[in-house]
Amino acid sequence: MSAESILSALKVTMWRYLMAHRPILNDKQRNTLFSIPTREHELLQHYVLSNEDIFHINTKRKVSNRLGFALQLCAFRYPGRLLQKNEIIPLPTLMFLAAQLGISEDEFGTYGIRSETKYEHSSELQRIYGFRIFQEADEKNFLNWLMKQAIETQNNAELAGLFVLECRRRKTILPAIKVIERLCAEARLAAERNVVGRIAERLDDDMKKKLNVMLTETIDGRLTIHGWLKRFEAGHNSADVNRLLEKLEYLQKLGIPEYVLEGIPSHRIIWLRQQGEAYYADGLRDINETRRLAILAVCSIEWKAMINDAVLETHDRVVGKLYNTCKRMRDDQLVDQKKLAHETLTSFAKLSKKLLKAHADNTLVADVVKDTDALENLMVTALTLTKKLDSDPLEYVLFGYGKFRRYTKRMLENITFKGNAATQPLIEAIVLLKHLNQSESHQEIELPVCFANPKWSKRLCHKPERKLWETAVLFAIRDGLRSRDIWPRWSERVIPAMRNRKT
Repeated sequence: MSAESILSALKVTMWRYLMAHRPILNDKQRNTLFSIPTREHELLQHYVLSNEDIFHINTKRKVSNRLGFALQLCAFRYPGRLLQKNEIIPLPTLMFLAAQLGISEDEFGTYGIRSETKYEHSSELQRIYGFRIFQEADEKNFLNWLMKQAIETQNNAELAGLFVLECRRRKTILPAIKVIERLCAEARLAAERNVVGRIAERLDDDMKKKLNVMLTETIDGRLTIHGWLKRFEAGHNSADVNRLLEKLEYLQKLGIPEYVLEGIPSHRIIWLRQQGEAYYADGLRDINETRRLAILAVCSIEWKAMINDAVLETHDRVVGKLYNTCKRMRDDQLVDQKKLAHETLTSFAKLSKKLLKAHADNTLVADVVKDTDALENLMVTALTLTKKLDSDPLEYVLFGYGKFRRYTKRMLENITFKGNAATQPLIEAIVLLKHLNQSESHQEIELPVCFANPKWSKRLCHKPERKLWETAVLFAIRDGLRSRDIWPRWSERVIPAMRNRKT
């Protein structure tokens, strides 16, 4: 045997040793897999003996052997293991089996006085019912099956539970817990390598080069592109939107296609993204190239969707902030008119009192109302105040138009919206607004208003001016996103459906 072969064998042996001594389950999880059932519903589900079972059990001459034979049979079926030497069997379990056999649970105390009896019963049960001991030769077969399950499962306990279920299905008696933990650990490692390998092999040389640039080039001579990209959150103003859009534009130019993640479970994608967020650029440069490329590819796709959402969340806040400002402006104007409203109402009260007195005295109105000009001015003032009281905050909305213009053209260039059938008028209005932003033509065009809600429809009913119409579209985008009637193309809200498609 060559030195290289010996070294390889030593590595495998060392790996198996480390895995065998590295617990991946806590005590509670181990007990869940290996404990004998004691609750009534569990006993009814797993420990009810059939006529065939009772026939084989009754072939045993001693009463204690019948109960022991029955217990070993049930333990083979659930949880699927051998009974351990000197193991204490729960009393509810013994009582449940003894009642079915018409004997006392106390008989179990004399079971297995002759040590060979338990082994003989175990061998007989394996022969009669087709159970088999887990052998070292089974490991490769189970490991391949486990790796496929490990790709889909999210934690060690879930994977170990599936392994136990598969052993029961195959009538294979469970190995020691250390063996199960080692196999699960090896399967999870193999699954991780499989996932990162599948992602990395879908990247061409140009994509790999662009991803590695994220770790070498800097934005300001100090912060790497990777470090710059991963620091983002929804903001509160147009400057915050533009900072987010810079990162979104970079990721879009990077051009890592979404099909790179097709068939990869969502929890695996999240796990790789979290690694990319936890690592600094130096740390990523030091890890295995395949894993590094997979992490960077996942981050570029995930961050694009997340920044997309952060842009729209910030737009939502800008719209909400503008609307609140408009409400304050409306309310402030009403406060300014408080004195005038008081005077107007007082004048109308005095006039009403005079008219009622004139009516009671059968006096002519002309004798009461002598200054018609003053009355007309009072009426005009009352109508003006009434209009102001009924005014909508949207009357002041164009004061915020300049804030929108600082980022909305760029936002619409980088984000494509989709929607359900009811929102097609809004989608068409968004497309038209994008076209108008790109066009240098000043030719007047008919602006559709059928997308607007009732409040906006009142303001857009006549031929709307461009600024007001554009603002209405931007408000409608906010409302549509809140109601989930429209959504950005690769938003986090829709990308999981794409992820779960199988290749």
